Amino acid sequence: MITLGGRIRHLISAKRLKQKDLAEMTDIKEPTLSEILSDKKEPSVFKVFAIAKAFDVSVEWLLMGDLTDDEKKRKKERRVDYTQPCISQIIELSNLLDLNQRKKIIKMICLHFDLDESEFECEGENDKYKEDET
Repeated sequence: MITLGGRIRHLISAKRLKQKDLAEMTDIKEPTLSEILSDKKEPSVFKVFAIAKAFDVSVEWLLMGDLTDDEKKRKKERRVDYTQPCISQIIELSNLLDLNQRKKIIKMICLHFDLDESEFECEGENDKYKEDET
């Protein structure tokens, strides 16, 4: 079975990059990236998202590899049943955070669920402009 580190190494090789290139693209320190590539360290969610975005692959593929047809079907069923309430709850809870943290959470949700960020508005995002108008 190919590991997370193996999939990332494959992507680096396929794109004819060096580890240093990926480190720069993702803002992950080279020693940390080296540990991830050798499967000595589990990356944080933020690092996984950054790597997936750098290679334009899904987070799910990066973490799990190819899915069987049954797994794809179950995933689609779960998404239909649970995605919208889950997203709504996360967005609602994120309103307790500052604006930058909310934007990061929305970005992660959109990357994971393949959604458009413009569909979501952060409360307080336009407060600065409202103050300027008065």
